[in-house]
Amino acid sequence: MNNSNSPYSQLIQTVSKAFERMSTEATAAGEVAKVVLVAVTSDDPSFRYVVGKDAQRIMDIRKDMSDKHFKEWMMENFGLA
Repeated sequence: MNNSNSPYSQLIQTVSKAFERMSTEATAAGEVAKVVLVAVTSDDPSFRYVVGKDAQRIMDIRKDMSDKHFKEWMMENFGLA
C-alpha cells in the first residue's frame, strides 16, 4: 500500500521499514500461539507472557528506562524520532 499522494505516505514507509527489520528477528507465530494457549487455558494466568528472544530483549531494555526514555527509544527504533 503506497499512495504517494497521502499525507501519511512517508510515515507508512518509515514504519514499514522498521517492521521489516524487526521481522527478521521475530519469534515464530507458532511459538507465540503455544504461549497464548497456555495463557487462555490457565486457571491462574500471569499478567504478562514474554515469548522469544526479541520480546525478552525489549523487556530487558525497558526495565532500565523510564517511560519517557522507553518511548523515545521506541520512536527512534521505528524511525520516528
